[in-house]
Amino acid sequence: METFRPRLRRAAVIHVMRVFDISERLACRLVGLARSAFRRPLKGDTADDPDRALRAWLRAWARKHARRGYRRAYIDARNDGWVVNHKKIQRLWGEEGVFNHRRRPHRPARCPRHRAPYAKSTPHGQRTSVDSPVFISKALREWAIEVDLVFIPPGQPWRNGFIESFNGRLRDECSSVNQFYSLSHAKGLIGIWKEDYNTTRPHSSLGYLAPAVYAQKCTH
Repeated sequence: METFRPRLRRAAVIHVMRVFDISERLACRLVGLARSAFRRPLKGDTADDPDRALRAWLRAWARKHARRGYRRAYIDARNDGWVVNHKKIQRLWGEEGVFNHRRRPHRPARCPRHRAPYAKSTPHGQRTSVDSPVFISKALREWAIEVDLVFIPPGQPWRNGFIESFNGRLRDECSSVNQFYSLSHAKGLIGIWKEDYNTTRPHSSLGYLAPAVYAQKCTH
């Protein structure tokens, strides 16, 4: 841990010293960083650092793409002309402390799971009101079969994995990091994100190519 994210650990020592008004020795002990490592200047802060320009590019890229990781940073770095492998990008990513953890909704430690009620009938042969969604789903399924539509069976959301993945990306990269003031404002921001998603954002499922680039190279 001494060499892991040194810039963040040094910043933590300085923050602890200022907030609690304690000595450097005690602050380093609380953070878990050796005093010699705290006082030694980082290689990225020196003038003779060969990766100084790449570090600056990486920080600027992380500010622009706040919810993406080092793998897509590596792809964009290669596209911009940097001769570098993914291991170096990963190392510099950690040294600069530009980790972008995904926001996940808070869930209780033990969340009970409820099973949907089965179809039941009253003693008089009438359907109960709690069964109505079940029969509505069956009616929609029969209607989809008649009009030749692909309909996901009720209770099987895993058959909709592609749209679930897209919804997660839209929520994580756009709706969760922006504040919409009106419907037109939301349409504009989502449109900008959609353009970037389809033309420039590398997709791992497409060999880290943008959908537009993949469509141009696709021959089947």
